[in-house]
Amino acid sequence: MQDWTRAGKRRTARAYIPYTNAPLPTPEDRRLFILRSLKVAALQVAPGALFGLSQSKAHTWIHVLLPVLHQTLVDLYEVPARHRQALEPRLADLAATAPEAPVSAPGASSSPVSTRAPNDPSRAPKTPMSQARVIAARNSGIR
Repeated sequence: MQDWTRAGKRRTARAYIPYTNAPLPTPEDRRLFILRSLKVAALQVAPGALFGLSQSKAHTWIHVLLPVLHQTLVDLYEVPARHRQALEPRLADLAATAPEAPVSAPGASSSPVSTRAPNDPSRAPKTPMSQARVIAARNSGIR
């Protein structure tokens, strides 16, 4: 915030100083805001209402703080794994540093990531789309 505006432009004219009644004056408030908005709210109205912001201001703060949160997680090597290949070494490291390995259930896989067999075919009856009564019902709908 000292070097960049919330719009993503370089700050040239004046330094950033949070005003006295700012809704997110401290870094702790901003961290709570972004974590709360990620965990709870699918809509931007909810975190905005919790922190006294309009939806448009909540939108702006979310899009400013998300890259900061992501970069912090990258720096701490805490970014969630996106692929199984990336997850297995992390789980192996956790298992190696754990004081005591939990006892696995009988028949459990030895791999840290369990694999599942493909689902069985559905037992639900198939809809006969080419029968005369189904075609007539489709064609007789209100247009």
